[in-house]
Amino acid sequence: MSNINQKLVDILNPNTGVGIGRKEEQVDLYELLASERRADRTILYASAFGPLGSVFVHSVLVPKSSIKLRDKAGFTNWQGNPYDGPSCGSVYGGGEGARVEYDKGALGTRGMLAMARQLIFARSFDVLHGGDTYYELAQELTHAHGLHWVDERSAWCKLDERGDVEDVARVEISEGSTASLKTTVVAISRKVLDLHMAATDTCTLQMFDSDVHPAEFHGFDGGVEKQFVDAQNGLVMKYRLDSNRASYFRGGQILPPPMNAREFGEAIFAKSREAKQYATFITQDFKNHRVGEVSCGPAALASYFDKDLTLPFQTSPVFFRPEVLDKYKADPDKYRLESRSITCRNAWHLRTYDFNDAGQVHTMIGYLGDLPYDEQLYWKSFNEKPKAPISKRSLKTDFQGTFDDERDPLDQLKETLRMLSESKPDWFSFRESKLLDQLHYPLTSSIKGWNEVIVTLAKCVTEGLEKRFLEKAARRRGSVGDPKWGPIKWAAELLKQLEVDDDRLAEICSPLFEVQRLRSKLGGTHASGDEANAIRKQLIKTYGTPLGHIKALAAQLSQSLAALDELFASVST
Repeated sequence: MSNINQKLVDILNPNTGVGIGRKEEQVDLYELLASERRADRTILYASAFGPLGSVFVHSVLVPKSSIKLRDKAGFTNWQGNPYDGPSCGSVYGGGEGARVEYDKGALGTRGMLAMARQLIFARSFDVLHGGDTYYELAQELTHAHGLHWVDERSAWCKLDERGDVEDVARVEISEGSTASLKTTVVAISRKVLDLHMAATDTCTLQMFDSDVHPAEFHGFDGGVEKQFVDAQNGLVMKYRLDSNRASYFRGGQILPPPMNAREFGEAIFAKSREAKQYATFITQDFKNHRVGEVSCGPAALASYFDKDLTLPFQTSPVFFRPEVLDKYKADPDKYRLESRSITCRNAWHLRTYDFNDAGQVHTMIGYLGDLPYDEQLYWKSFNEKPKAPISKRSLKTDFQGTFDDERDPLDQLKETLRMLSESKPDWFSFRESKLLDQLHYPLTSSIKGWNEVIVTLAKCVTEGLEKRFLEKAARRRGSVGDPKWGPIKWAAELLKQLEVDDDRLAEICSPLFEVQRLRSKLGGTHASGDEANAIRKQLIKTYGTPLGHIKALAAQLSQSLAALDELFASVST
């Protein structure tokens, strides 16, 4: 339960909070209102209902110029709640005939209530959520601040400067200490609300209505309604306590932004101009013929046009253990790991990286300076001296300015799969396009990483073969076959019916059978068995490393898919 939910419970629960023994004084309500002035989240709507009373809070925006504390009725005689809103329809009467009218759903007829803007709307629809109430945030907030409803988080969210999902406004519904005590809270980040108020020259009017009473309660008896004004905190309310330890408190408080629009703008601009931090890295400073610590800050580096400076070139290579990429591989929703670049959504972009023959990941010192400081520190934790030169591909493309004639096998396979996904041939359906974002080379000797690549390869390639089409096409051409055959076997059978010679058939289908065999033998429960270990030893003996194996297998699979696409182009069922 959130802190706000607990405060609501404390108002109505006789055994919790700071007002134990004197609940009718509603000390816990005052505590809630006071906390709202300094909290990092502000209540837009809150309610609590139980056998000993109820609490209601509803926040709206009002123009700063319309606020007058002396107008006590504007704070205490408000009407409306999140269930109210604009309406449009047919009306009649009042000395006029039938007509249609639009009602903007004002909270009052004069003063700040007439100009109030609702921020949260409670709605229900029989075909949504089983007819239960759901909530909508005003579009002036969602659109202006880039907020989107994320159902599994029960919140309106945006991406923060690190690319993480941030809950800006949340809906929380929970049961209290007893089954009959239920609380609902919709709260928004105060930082976002302050920014919005400053930009629109408004303040938040937080209206509240709270009543508490004993278990046996039949209406107020005695007591006099009084008024209370706390001008310093913008709080106005009326209240009544009776002799039966029952009370009601009703009013509103003003929550102003801490700065006006100009002050906010100057603060944001000043923050953007703060000096950025830069980490140092063990770098191959080829300009000065040394390997040593170099800052990735622009002031510590020189371009090729600064030949008179002794500073290292911006293009000086920096090397890392291959595990540096594991974080990005593990979270494809947040990071887009291309074959030569890395992008963190809404946050940063590493323009180029590659890996050398020693399996080290490398990039340029200047590009590391483009990363946020905490991301620089992450890369620094994997930094090491070079064990081999930069890759031939990087030398050609990044330093010599020429094209790399050697196509990367995994890139070529991904390109083939994307082409098939777009062309949608009858014999192949790529059902999980997101898998391509998870398909990367294994740069370490980790068995787990190697197995995962093999499984992903099989999912991308062999699971795309359409057994129904292949079987039907083969049978139409005279094949008897076996209904128990899988799609690869039926693909081979169809090639036979198309009179593809045996050598060519084996060249096309062997990689498909191989990736399926490896998936079966090396993945899942078989991954640590004696047979799996023997298979890995043989693969290492043949290809040298897991990287070498996947490169070869990706090249073969790409050729197989291209051949099948050509041979099956004119095949119909």
